[in-house]
Amino acid sequence: MFVGLGFLIEYCVGPYVSYTTLAVISACAALAFAVPFFLMPESPHYLIAKTRRKEAVEALRWLRGNVPPHAVEREISSIEATSKKPTGHLGGCLELVTRRGPCRALLLCLYLMFCQQLSGINAIISFSQPIFLAAHMSLSSSISPMLVGAVNCISSCFTPPLVRRFGIKNTLIGSGVGMGLCNILLSVYFYLLNSNQNVDSISVLPVICLMAYNIFFCLGIGPLPWTVAAEMFPVHLKGLANSVIGAFAWLLAFGVMRSYNSAVLALGSFGIFLLYGLLLIVGMVGTFFMLPDTRGLSLQDIQDLMDGRKSQELSSVDNFGYF
Repeated sequence: MFVGLGFLIEYCVGPYVSYTTLAVISACAALAFAVPFFLMPESPHYLIAKTRRKEAVEALRWLRGNVPPHAVEREISSIEATSKKPTGHLGGCLELVTRRGPCRALLLCLYLMFCQQLSGINAIISFSQPIFLAAHMSLSSSISPMLVGAVNCISSCFTPPLVRRFGIKNTLIGSGVGMGLCNILLSVYFYLLNSNQNVDSISVLPVICLMAYNIFFCLGIGPLPWTVAAEMFPVHLKGLANSVIGAFAWLLAFGVMRSYNSAVLALGSFGIFLLYGLLLIVGMVGTFFMLPDTRGLSLQDIQDLMDGRKSQELSSVDNFGYF
């Protein structure tokens, strides 16, 4: 939600101030987050890993609020059990790429990040104003991104209830397919426009497509690959694995944004949006077959599943899609 709020601030303020002023405003927003965050307690998982159990209990009690002490103690015991590095495991990069479970989890998460970034989201958000200009919108090219940003911010609130109702896998796939269809519709609009067809009757289509595109992104393919990455790895590999996944995602984001203008010149607006749309839909087909359904599973159950171990708890869960 706050990522969406950040984009909305940029869209609303950016057209009317200098780059320097915009940077200062953005820095103030970051400081407004950082200063009160110092009042937050440390993660109980981190404190347990550092053998600071008493502090971990206090932090967890603060985070959970009004819960009985025995519930806090039970959760602390569970954190201690999952925080222990399994005997016989190497740890570090070698375990991440050689052990079955972590290696499969890493490949799956990298695939999801590939789908996320090749959707063109960062390029479309960054170049939304030129996109509206190229679409010959009657609505101001400064106002249109503000509408998209507002929708982006509001729609982020609906992801948690959707995941609780449909699960991560179904929500993510629905999100990706929706984004793909929006891109394809936008490519059709640009095809008609570049073919000198009269598009006055559908002149509002770019705004509708980009608003719907952002809604679908915020509902699934934006946050959920990071959620998958957070639950797929044992505690002693989480930091390393998520660093690799994050670096991969942002390198892809840089590549997509850096190549956007060249791709538009080579393929046209029609071609680039069609490419983004097809990549998304094909990517979601792969996600359907590769991503397990983890509803009702604990973190340990998920790691057992990725390692190929089946427990009594897993036997009743539909794991279709596990590769």
